[in-house]
Amino acid sequence: MPLSEKRQEEIMRLVHEGGDELTAAIARGKIETDKHLEKIHREIADFLKTCTNPEELDFFAENWARDGREKPIHQLIANPHVDAGTLLRVFWLSDPEYFYETTCSASEIDDESERDIFVTLETIERRITQSEYKTASIRFDPKVWITMRDPRAEFARPIPEVMFQPITG
Repeated sequence: MPLSEKRQEEIMRLVHEGGDELTAAIARGKIETDKHLEKIHREIADFLKTCTNPEELDFFAENWARDGREKPIHQLIANPHVDAGTLLRVFWLSDPEYFYETTCSASEIDDESERDIFVTLETIERRITQSEYKTASIRFDPKVWITMRDPRAEFARPIPEVMFQPITG
């Protein structure tokens, strides 16, 4: 069932306040930075922890501009109600080909934000390969995100074959 316009607006408020609009408001001196930041982070964490609707989680994932803000994505992928299609989308939007080409594990990465993305990839890979999801009803086809010519190319960490398979809903 599609999300209501009202629910989409509520989720978008979290996305915007937790992202670019918050940064802009801080720069303009328009908010009490620490209090507001704490409040919005708590609201986002509560939503991602308690949400049981896979469509709402997918909508959040689709609209969250990560820009080095990976913690909400980690909370999202830890939610037991997140759909396989959402997991697969987040995986491919995290650029696994770039990360897996030369790196086997997160411990090899010095940059904290890149290490966080690698943790995202590892966690999603585990959840998908071990079928740790309740639903696979949200469609996602990774084909357009795959950039390598030969999907069997040698990587430091191979991408499991299941990650190339579309979720058909």
